[in-house]
Amino acid sequence: MLNHCYRLIIILVLASNSLLFALEDPLPDFEEESVSVLNDQLNKDLHNLPVQRSSMDMGTHKIENVVDPTLDQEAATKKYVDDQVAVAGKSLGAWVSRTNNTSYLAATDGFVQAWGTGTVTVYTDGSDPPTTGRGEDSGGSANSYVMSAVKSGDYWKAVGANGGLFWIPLE
Repeated sequence: MLNHCYRLIIILVLASNSLLFALEDPLPDFEEESVSVLNDQLNKDLHNLPVQRSSMDMGTHKIENVVDPTLDQEAATKKYVDDQVAVAGKSLGAWVSRTNNTSYLAATDGFVQAWGTGTVTVYTDGSDPPTTGRGEDSGGSANSYVMSAVKSGDYWKAVGANGGLFWIPLE
């Protein structure tokens, strides 16, 4: 009976796609000592699951069934972000081209999008000119890209944005 229970648990775990592992040996007959062997094997297999440690190119594939984030560094779905913007009663306004290394006063909350071939830095705070760096990218061998939020009433400027610079207001 114990043998059938463990086989059922393994089948249910695999069917739910919540855990993937492969046993190297066929399932043993579940004597008292066999249960310990199976537990050891499962723990070994679980600790050897691959962990993503670098960038991942999904090509044309989607990441689906993502739950709503609860922590700052968790991924958010498009729907979640759209819903949060809708709750705030705001929408993105028209993109307005701006000049590199020039200080601007934000009349509304919004975003600065800047890119260039060297180091790009976006500054924003209550002083004119702003001195608090909010985002910086050196790009390495590729173009640098920075997008930063700006509060209404704060000043902002981008330095090194020789590829393009836009103000995107929330309206």
